Amino acid sequence: MKTPADTPPSPPARDRDASRQWYSEAGYGARLLLGALLIVALIKGVALLLPVVPLQIGWVLLLLLSPALAMMMWLDGQRWR
Repeated sequence: MKTPADTPPSPPARDRDASRQWYSEAGYGARLLLGALLIVALIKGVALLLPVVPLQIGWVLLLLLSPALAMMMWLDGQRWR
């Protein structure tokens, strides 16, 4: 059986991961905008590399992925509270 002395103390929240500090301090809207721009850039980049695929498919994929992206960002924001 574990005793409290056997378990190491958890690090303070500010020391958990300094590399993600900017991400946790950024606002929800900024993260959502950054994620949406990244998805648009990726979709448009792939659509430009494949001339067979019309560019409109990028917007269709963006519309399909937007709710999932918003949910991921919201859940991530809840985790950092």
